[in-house]
Amino acid sequence: MFQQHEERMKRPMNAFMVWSRIERRKMDKDDPKMHNSEISKHLGVKQRKLSEEKKRPHIQDVKRLGTAHMKQHPITNISLGEKKSVVQKKS
Repeated sequence: MFQQHEERMKRPMNAFMVWSRIERRKMDKDDPKMHNSEISKHLGVKQRKLSEEKKRPHIQDVKRLGTAHMKQHPITNISLGEKKSVVQKKS
């Protein structure tokens, strides 16, 4: 079977994950019988409807978590910035 490596480093959470952790607890408290997949679907719809103003605190949390992660793991392959465009070679 699959063995988990203890030294494996986890990526820091993105803004959706930070927000959904909080909201998932609220939804689970309101309706404990709702399946996790249904909660996830509702969270996706709800998050898309959020204004930028309401998303901003979670984005700031992500920046703080990313900075803390980089201090904890200074040598890493994970880039926390925007994805770089890929330049294709001409044949």
